[in-house]
Amino acid sequence: MKKIVTFLVLIMLMCSCVACNKKDIYDVDTDTIYVSTDAKVIEVRFDTLEGYSDYDDYSSHLDGRMSDYNFKVGGILVWKDELEQVGVNRMRLKAGYSNCYSYSGYNNIDFMCTKLSEAKEFHYDYVANYINKADGSEVTSKIALADENNYIVYIKKDVNIYIDGTILYYSDNVEILDENLIKATAEDFCCIIFK
Repeated sequence: MKKIVTFLVLIMLMCSCVACNKKDIYDVDTDTIYVSTDAKVIEVRFDTLEGYSDYDDYSSHLDGRMSDYNFKVGGILVWKDELEQVGVNRMRLKAGYSNCYSYSGYNNIDFMCTKLSEAKEFHYDYVANYINKADGSEVTSKIALADENNYIVYIKKDVNIYIDGTILYYSDNVEILDENLIKATAEDFCCIIFK
């Protein structure tokens, strides 16, 4: 009995050590969006309080804007997960979007995340060549877009993007920051192919 209790205590200690060492992917200090194959989008965005009297005024404005958008589209497609003041004049918002279209519509930007088989109507093939993440070689769009079971993200915005999947190919205007993290730019459309 003593051995069983000791064994259980050791397992609990190991689990707590693993949990303590796990990095929170949402713990960022720059605008970042998170995309996955289920098409849901999570955004961490930083704003200033400029133009607002305080945290409550900013929060109220944000709630009203989200409510107006949700009413306009006829459902709860945008929501506020967290809002915190992270400096004298800086706000950190974590917001959820039911799909890429609600992120695009709410923020009024060109953005899509969908399966390649469903992306034909969006004319995603404006990028002639892609970079193969595995070896850094350049490949044609025909190769990069061949497997219609893969997913594509395209965006024209200065933002970091966390891909919940394996990045396969990306346009040459994308900077790889980490295994699943890229930096997009507003200068031109950025494309990422992942599975």
